[in-house]
Amino acid sequence: MSDMLRITGMASGMDTEAMIEKLMKVERTRVDKVEQQKTYTEWKMEAYREIGNLLRGFQDEYFNVVKPSTNFRSTSAFSAFESSIKMNGIDTDAISINPSGSANPGNYTISNISLAKKAIWSTDNTKSLSNMVGTSLNMANLKQGKSFNINLDGVEKTITLDKDYAALTTNDLISDLQTKLDSAFGAGNIALSDNGGNIQIDSVGHNLQIKNAPHTYVSSLGFKNNQSNSILGAEIDFTNPVTFAGNIKVDINGTETEVAININATDITQFTSQLQSNIDTALGAGNIKVSNDGDKVKLISYDTSDKVTFKSGATDDVISKLGISNGAKITKLEGIPNIDISEIGKEFNINIDGTDYHIDLVSDFTDVSSLVTEINSQLTHGTINASVLDGKLTFIGTNGEEIKISNSTEGIVDDLGFIDGQKNTINLNDQLKDAKFAEGITFVGNEISFTINNESFTFNDTNTVKDVIDTVNSSNAGVNLTFNSVTDEFQLESKQTGLMNDITISDDSGNFLTGALGLVQDQSAQDANFTFNGVTTSRSSNEFTIDGVAYTLKAEEVGEINISINSNPDDTLDKIKEFVEKYNEVISKINGELGEKKHRDYKPLTDEQKKEMSEKDIELWDEKAKSGLLRSDSILQKITDEMRRSLYDKVEGVDISLYDIGIKTSSNYLDKGKLVINETKLRQALTDKPGDVIALFTKDSTVDYEDSVNRSDRYRTEGLSERLNDILKDNIRITRDANGRKGILLEKAGIEGDVTEFKNIMNEKINDYEDRIYNLLDDLASKENYYYTMFARMEKAISQMSAQSSWLMQQTGGGM
Repeated sequence: MSDMLRITGMASGMDTEAMIEKLMKVERTRVDKVEQQKTYTEWKMEAYREIGNLLRGFQDEYFNVVKPSTNFRSTSAFSAFESSIKMNGIDTDAISINPSGSANPGNYTISNISLAKKAIWSTDNTKSLSNMVGTSLNMANLKQGKSFNINLDGVEKTITLDKDYAALTTNDLISDLQTKLDSAFGAGNIALSDNGGNIQIDSVGHNLQIKNAPHTYVSSLGFKNNQSNSILGAEIDFTNPVTFAGNIKVDINGTETEVAININATDITQFTSQLQSNIDTALGAGNIKVSNDGDKVKLISYDTSDKVTFKSGATDDVISKLGISNGAKITKLEGIPNIDISEIGKEFNINIDGTDYHIDLVSDFTDVSSLVTEINSQLTHGTINASVLDGKLTFIGTNGEEIKISNSTEGIVDDLGFIDGQKNTINLNDQLKDAKFAEGITFVGNEISFTINNESFTFNDTNTVKDVIDTVNSSNAGVNLTFNSVTDEFQLESKQTGLMNDITISDDSGNFLTGALGLVQDQSAQDANFTFNGVTTSRSSNEFTIDGVAYTLKAEEVGEINISINSNPDDTLDKIKEFVEKYNEVISKINGELGEKKHRDYKPLTDEQKKEMSEKDIELWDEKAKSGLLRSDSILQKITDEMRRSLYDKVEGVDISLYDIGIKTSSNYLDKGKLVINETKLRQALTDKPGDVIALFTKDSTVDYEDSVNRSDRYRTEGLSERLNDILKDNIRITRDANGRKGILLEKAGIEGDVTEFKNIMNEKINDYEDRIYNLLDDLASKENYYYTMFARMEKAISQMSAQSSWLMQQTGGGM
């Protein structure tokens, strides 16, 4: 019980450990008894749960509404018919049937079928919602070598112009582009046409996007994109004054110089001024210019051919306080152009102190000098020029100005009259004012309004297309509004078929439905019309039931269809036999638990007892100890009594009973309520009185299950299956009743997967046992410490007595 290190028996010679262990074994019996009670309760809880799972399996198999073929609460479980559907003696799929339990066998005819239809309004097929019409076509800028990208259904390709179009016509451009698009994506997928002097792109059924093509020409010049003669540090926090002193190292073309830094600044202006002074002192003016971008320090080399590296000095944190990483570099701003490629149509940008100079090459060059001449003709800065140094392209006359070389993105899409990234598809998340079809809307005070089936709708220009669709579809108008990008149309369709579900629309303001969406009526709603057994009739749906037979019309036919329905009692008989077998299995299992012998001398084994036994002996012992856990249990006894009684009490309004259809209790008393079937009598009942048999099982009561006040009336008027299901729900229901309680078995022992798994009567009892065990173990520890304390005192007393005895003996011996 205790992990204390104790040394005992030194003076007395007694085996104190053994004595205390025997004393504690007696004390331990109280703990063992509570642990046995806890184990017994756990076993009993599991036994209850096994019964609960058994009942749940029975309920799921025979009373579950999602299993119509075996749900004995529904007439569909008793539908046992053979049928044929023929036209001119040949099987036809024009209709299908499903006879229910109340169907009457016989021969029927259906002819002159016209199907029920939904009302449909869709975008006029002469109106294209997916076309893209450009504006402000700029032929002068459409030059040889210029390119743009087309993405069609996820495949992106670059289209490059091979001539200048300044002196050509729009039709010349369209013809050339059409040839290129057909070659890239296949003929017929993208169609170009002239729309008032601008380009129109049609690609019905496809997702198309036009985008500017980014240039990568800077790499052909020998530079990295955004390469510059500067370096930018991290942002500096000036919430408090920035004060520090130390050194950094600056390496220019292999010559390293220690730079003393002394900063005391409250803003970036003071900071850069002091830093410039520190650098100029060490390196001399005209080597490194200190500038800033917001609260970030920017260092610029005067000579673009310099390679500059910044390193940590003796004080390591100084360079980080400048916002620059150790080893940061400014590379030489020079490159070796690849003049073997065609420069026609190539573009790039030169940025000088924030000002962009766009370089647009229109010729091929055979040497770097010719290329530099062309660059300088477009670089109108004044003091900075491109130059050739050792065959390399570089820049001179910087005077501390920052130069950046970067790729540019062609604006060719704008010159074609489109917006970069423009798509032909409608984005449902676009606001109405920005929607692709917005030109067809006439907003009135930023609003549109329309009516569908007498339901009024109003939207403002900031509502999205999806807002309109969702609002219409969730309304009481009884319609669905959708957009189909493949067919390039909006469609308004009634949710149900039949004349009563026709659609009427009107644009109150904004010209949205008939104008912007271009809705026209494609199909009026229509009832299903047919002749049944010579009588012409109609239904609003293609699915309907006549005399217990569910019909589904699938095709329009003029000729006569012959339907034959014959009863097949054997199928229903087999289902009832399986039902009875499952019922007997449930009753047998519960009766077995109720009558199982209880061995009162076999209690749950303690841990100490298990140590002295083999696994086989433990298994046999536990088998005896677990026997009779639910013997004569009142809950289970009530379940079996109610199930048996529910099958034999008369169902009000039904003329037959189980006995009348050949099902009765076994005469063998050992069967304890099991059912037996006279198959001949049951088959005869199913043949002669199928409706009565179905009613006996499936009759529904007008009294609700939750109505506890009138529960006896519900029991009296409901069929056998409903009665059994009520009994099962009473015991294993996972929903709560008006008093907040679940099924009796769940309240008692719980079930896995439900809150009752851990919150039930028996689990609370188990928790109480665990608390008692904890307290008893705590008491045992105290008791053990008490025994050791007492024995320690005894040891001390014995030791003292022994010492006194020795002293007396010494005294006595000395006097002799």
